[in-house]
Amino acid sequence: VVFFPMLTMAQIVPSQHKNGKWGFKDTDTQEFIIKPKFDQVMEFAGDIAFVSKKGLWGIIGKDGKFIVEPSFIRVRQFYGNYAWVRKGTLWGLIDRSCKCMLQPNFDELVQFNNGCTKVWKGDKCGMVNSDGIIVLEPNFDKFEPLNNGYAKVWKGDKCGMVNSDGII
Repeated sequence: VVFFPMLTMAQIVPSQHKNGKWGFKDTDTQEFIIKPKFDQVMEFAGDIAFVSKKGLWGIIGKDGKFIVEPSFIRVRQFYGNYAWVRKGTLWGLIDRSCKCMLQPNFDELVQFNNGCTKVWKGDKCGMVNSDGIIVLEPNFDKFEPLNNGYAKVWKGDKCGMVNSDGII
């Protein structure tokens, strides 16, 4: 039996400096490679990370430079190929290249474990699939989470079933 030493790749991880600010350290050297100048940070998702300055969130690359200047009130970590971002009071979607997939148009959202997201416009709800495509326009009164690929939806007192592709 021959044993080989385990090789690990350095990672860039969030770390808080003694000044209270956040930056990113190299796991091998424990040195800051992105200076601690942010109020809050999220872990890198591939080559980009959400960071907060003065109450607004933006997106940086591994070089620490802004790809998207801080302009979001709230963000959610990337799930698959997209992330939800909030401008003002409305939520929208961006992809990993930081392009807008869905304009901020939704009042609220709840992500499901299958990648679909329940969205609201006013008091009506609908669904966005894991590719960021609206598969069910928000015109339903009530919507129960997907179970075995199906969800219950209501319009008034009428109830129906819908699959994850939005087919009723």
